[in-house]
Amino acid sequence: MKVSILLIAVLPAAQAGWLFSWGNPESVDTGSGNQQCKKITNRVGTEFSWHRSFFSNCCVRLYRDDHCGQQNGISCPDWTKVADQNVYSYKVTDC
Repeated sequence: MKVSILLIAVLPAAQAGWLFSWGNPESVDTGSGNQQCKKITNRVGTEFSWHRSFFSNCCVRLYRDDHCGQQNGISCPDWTKVADQNVYSYKVTDC
């Protein structure tokens, strides 16, 4: 009985795929697959973070323009940091 309850609690998290948060006030985006280019505003000095589920291979790519043309970062592992460059768009790949 306890095992089935545990599986029910874990399955939604495994299905979530990834979570990206940014900005002040904070904005959050989630998905379970690739995300096409999305405009955001995360200015220097603002905290932002990337998290993916245990079984996910997704990576986040960050850009200094609003149309994903000038990449200024890429990461697959989870992280939380304070931006040292403005970020104006992102996309999720390799899911």
